[in-house]
Amino acid sequence: TPGYWKQPHHFDSWPYDPNTPFSAFFDDAFPGKSLLQVLKQGGGGKKALGRHTVAALLNASAAGVGYNMSHQDVVDTFNDVFPGTDTEYENIKNGFAALNEMGCPLN
Repeated sequence: TPGYWKQPHHFDSWPYDPNTPFSAFFDDAFPGKSLLQVLKQGGGGKKALGRHTVAALLNASAAGVGYNMSHQDVVDTFNDVFPGTDTEYENIKNGFAALNEMGCPLN
């Protein structure tokens, strides 16, 4: 979940540097923000989608996690919906959330 990935004691499980810009992977929905900063945002709509998108990217890319989407699937799913409507953001966020909450074999 986003809550797992934003904890400093789990940074050793990250497949990327937490300070990597969000825009290194996705359309620039959060200008100037890193992956970690997007994870730490509160709120709904696009911000909630951002949190679950970063968690999905990390889950899809982390060694040992059997995620049901590839890294590229996560990137394409976000980029296909942005810019979009709150309803579109909520639908994609809910899909990522369901996958992100399936359990994790990491520490």
